Amino acid sequence: MPALFDIAEVAFSRSGSYLAISHLSAEGERPAGVYVRSIRAVFQIGALFLVELIVDGRAVPFTEDPTPECLRLQAEGGIVEFAFDGADCLRISTRGVAVRLTCAEGAGLQAVPCGPRAWRVIASGRLCMVLPVEGELQIHAPWMGTGCSEVVITSAVDAEFALLDTAPEWDGWRPGRPFTDCVARVRVEFAAFLAAQLSCPAEFATAREKAAYLNWAALVNPSGLLKRTTMYMSKNWMSAVWSWDHCFNAIALAQGMPDLAWDQFISPFDHQSAQGALPDMLTDTNEILVHVKPPIHGWALRRMMTLNPKLLTPARARAAYDGLARMTTYWQEVRDPFNTGLPVYYHGNDSGWDNATTLLAGSPITAPDCAAFLVIQMEVLADLAECLGETTAVSWRTAADTLQSRLIAQLWRGTRFAMPSAADGREAPAGSDCLLPYMTLVLGERLPVEIRTALLDGLTAEGRFITPWGLATESPRSPYYKDNGYWRGPIWAPSTMLVLDGLQRLGETTLAMDLTRRFCLMCAREGFSENFDAETGQALCDRAYTWTASVFLTLAHDLR
Repeated sequence: MPALFDIAEVAFSRSGSYLAISHLSAEGERPAGVYVRSIRAVFQIGALFLVELIVDGRAVPFTEDPTPECLRLQAEGGIVEFAFDGADCLRISTRGVAVRLTCAEGAGLQAVPCGPRAWRVIASGRLCMVLPVEGELQIHAPWMGTGCSEVVITSAVDAEFALLDTAPEWDGWRPGRPFTDCVARVRVEFAAFLAAQLSCPAEFATAREKAAYLNWAALVNPSGLLKRTTMYMSKNWMSAVWSWDHCFNAIALAQGMPDLAWDQFISPFDHQSAQGALPDMLTDTNEILVHVKPPIHGWALRRMMTLNPKLLTPARARAAYDGLARMTTYWQEVRDPFNTGLPVYYHGNDSGWDNATTLLAGSPITAPDCAAFLVIQMEVLADLAECLGETTAVSWRTAADTLQSRLIAQLWRGTRFAMPSAADGREAPAGSDCLLPYMTLVLGERLPVEIRTALLDGLTAEGRFITPWGLATESPRSPYYKDNGYWRGPIWAPSTMLVLDGLQRLGETTLAMDLTRRFCLMCAREGFSENFDAETGQALCDRAYTWTASVFLTLAHDLR
């Protein structure tokens, strides 16, 4: 039976952990191989130890057999198994072979005894503890005065030891259960998570399990800046939360795991600025505040409530109302520098479409998609106000109507919504043909008939955006199109879901279901990468991205 996932694409990890194991390709002085990693540094591989299986003192080839509960490395005559004992402890068991862990980086290496049978190791800037459980460990760590020239940990044959992700210090850990119990406990935990995921047609059952594993394994425990259990976008190198990515993960969890869904939705609001902005990106150690992300949060909460009408307790409704109101005011007051009544993006990162061709017009860009999201957000705020007994419901609905009127009056060009520079009115150069303005379809039935008709005609024009696999973010016939151009061509999960939601609200069910099926089939074939080649469906960029898995789970559920 084939493995559920490949550790060259999807890290072996578990819910809550900041440790992961991946098969990495060669890069610079780093050889190809299997590595134990720390995912506490975004945009970095975080390689701690190269893993080798040893017979008679020599490294031998092995195969990789990962399951959610155990990673098995099989060599001729022996096996090494990795399993998690809680989130912070990786247990390593050897039978018939030894295992060698070599610190992956030379700078700042330390390995010093910490008691009679424990070692305190610093590698890649991370502190961990290495402790034998059964059998002996050999630690080769020549001390050079301020650190070690190298650190190599070699087990005996038929041994077991533990690697603890511990910051700042070891707390006296002792093994509390046999290795087989560790495996069994994780198996049960993942099975419960899988059972709580959205249902889907039988043909997508394997893809559903893969998506569930990716999302489950991408969770990290509260630590540092993170106040809640948080789903990172990936445990490859996009190991962080961006303040629109989290919305899609929250939607996918809303029906079966409402408490976890709520934590995903509200987590960036724990760091909302005094003006009302959310951070662009958040990790346990860092937050980026110079950019923001598009305000899809009201739209996302509406989708969550559709899947689970009981999701919002009174306390959650209050928190959602307060956070969304402050965010909406931020976009209205701070992000309108020319007093046009419409919001702007100062950078592609603000839009979430980092390098979209519409942004070639110059910064700041007047953003029709952002205005559309805010209209929906104001509607959601009105609904929340009514539930909370606030007197602001009417004013929010009036504000939504006013903003939509401005959007149409200032940016509608007869066949399309424009994205001009707010400073001088310039638009993107000739040839730019980007899907981004079509995010206004999320307004659904609010759109006047003539506008919805024109948008649908533009979206479905032959050879423009619809490819065999879904919706290209830049038309393949555009001179700016690139098959691996990030937001200049590839298919992305969030843009797909936003458009499909609008199509459903417009009653375009046949088109919506056709595009839904194309996207789901692509994910079932290619996995859940950050994006996909629009014409071939090939997976691109980070190969294990949770918002893709979450959008797949949500859309496959729609296919029932």
